[in-house]
Amino acid sequence: MATTADDSVESPPKAWEPIFTVFVLAVMFFVLILDRIGTDSVMLTALTVFYLSGIISVTEALKGFNSLGLLTVLVLFVVAEGLNKTGALNWYVGKLFGRPTTLSGAQLRVMLPIMMLSGFINDTPLVTITLPIVIQWARKIKLHPRYVLMPLSFAALLGGVCTVIGTSTNLIVVGLLLERYPDKEEFQNMSLFALSPYGVPVALVGVAYVVLMTPSLLARGRGDSGVGSASSSGAHSEDILLGARLTQWSPATGRTIK
Repeated sequence: MATTADDSVESPPKAWEPIFTVFVLAVMFFVLILDRIGTDSVMLTALTVFYLSGIISVTEALKGFNSLGLLTVLVLFVVAEGLNKTGALNWYVGKLFGRPTTLSGAQLRVMLPIMMLSGFINDTPLVTITLPIVIQWARKIKLHPRYVLMPLSFAALLGGVCTVIGTSTNLIVVGLLLERYPDKEEFQNMSLFALSPYGVPVALVGVAYVVLMTPSLLARGRGDSGVGSASSSGAHSEDILLGARLTQWSPATGRTIK
């Protein structure tokens, strides 16, 4: 058979494919900005369009679902949902955070533990786990949640860059390196803390920036002068009043709201 090396060379893309790709991506980002359709639906629709148009193959379309980073995040989301439902971490986190007396102290008590945990737990499910706990803790110490929610998110992001498994981005990049350079020993034997010499200094600078710049970037509301002085209306302005009708067989029947 007259098969040569030329058969294995991919043919160049057709003239319309780059233009069509840019158009689909522009429409996808526009729909994402509108925020009227779920992100997963928009992404899967764009992926389907690329497949039906012949720009990508079935293997290329499904390759992302075999990513180690994606599977890790999915598994950790299950763990996060279980911890949220059971409240298993509420007591421990409350003891860990304590009762600070200053705004900077409250932010440091949130950021430092979250930053260390984010190095070993993916940042997205970690924020999902700790978000309701931090909100409850902030209200308990009479601090408006806005002063700790952004630091919480930044701490998870900054801590995630310190290790290989800290963020899904790191996991994806490592997977691509292993696939692209199978013969390079430095990539195949990459340690868990390979990014720490670069990530830890960046994380510490980020924490210092958040603590120092919070008074300038987050303006205080009326009657909100710091820890222990947040008004009840300010701290609970997002509460929602709901009504429920109990059936006779409900386990809540006969119980008080306390």
